Amino acid sequence: MQSHGTFLTVVLSAAAACWLGWPTAADRPDARPSPEEVRDQAVARVERSLAWADDASRGCVALELAPLDEFFADVKTRTPRFAEGVLGWSSKWRFVADKLPFAKGGRHAEFLRQAFNEQLFAPDDLSRAIEQVARGYGDSLTEIENQMLVKLREDLSDLPPETLPRFSDPSTLSAAYQAALQRTAAHIGSDLKGDVSREVVSLIAGEVLAQVAVRLGVSAGILGAGASSSWATLGAGLVVGLIVDQLVSWVWDWWADPRGNLAAELNAKFDALRAMIVEGDAGTPGLRSALEDFGRRRAELRRAAVLDLLKNQGM
Repeated sequence: MQSHGTFLTVVLSAAAACWLGWPTAADRPDARPSPEEVRDQAVARVERSLAWADDASRGCVALELAPLDEFFADVKTRTPRFAEGVLGWSSKWRFVADKLPFAKGGRHAEFLRQAFNEQLFAPDDLSRAIEQVARGYGDSLTEIENQMLVKLREDLSDLPPETLPRFSDPSTLSAAYQAALQRTAAHIGSDLKGDVSREVVSLIAGEVLAQVAVRLGVSAGILGAGASSSWATLGAGLVVGLIVDQLVSWVWDWWADPRGNLAAELNAKFDALRAMIVEGDAGTPGLRSALEDFGRRRAELRRAAVLDLLKNQGM
């Protein structure tokens, strides 16, 4: 009978505690979620910030390509003057002089190259324009990830800080995130690590230029650029090669200088070159798709690094 009485007393006491609002075992500090439960909650919460970073990185591709469009638009404003010079008597004289017996040759080609460099763009200008796009995209990704870290701390701000020490302050989180990127990249065999801007330039800009040079090199032989045009030489050599056959045919027209037609042809060639660089074709990926692919791979690494931070707080 005493055991029945004790049980009844416990039940009545619990009922009274609930009715009167007294603290129960579930309300006491020692009943707080375990570290594992906190981390599970954190994993669920960070999805919003990770999704924001993914959307932002996709959205900035078009914005970062804009300077390359401006580069070609500016070049096209100068093609009329260039056309006037390369169809003038000085150009024609050099072309004929190269064909004379015992002539050394090469004077007309050098004249075209110099005119191109001075009036349109120098050999390395296009390379720098593409590097600017790649570096700008890398800088944007870095800024997006910095903002993501701020959002992550906000997402987790009401969880027990002792369970998530790496998220305790901005500097600690930033250092931990960079370390997690390195660990995760090594674990999954990724070539993407910490310095996003440098990686985008080294992995994308040079590759895109090399592919375009090989793709268009067969049209550049008359000025000696050929398929050897590459990161450092894909300036005047390759682009002049694209238009030189048409230019030479007009040089033979001694009594007419169709400058407007040549300028229009040059602009069309620059549009084609811009499309090849930015959009690519069936056999050559363009800069846009290269940036988008880099962004996707970076998103995978970013997600893996954040999850590493949450699940391995003691490392």
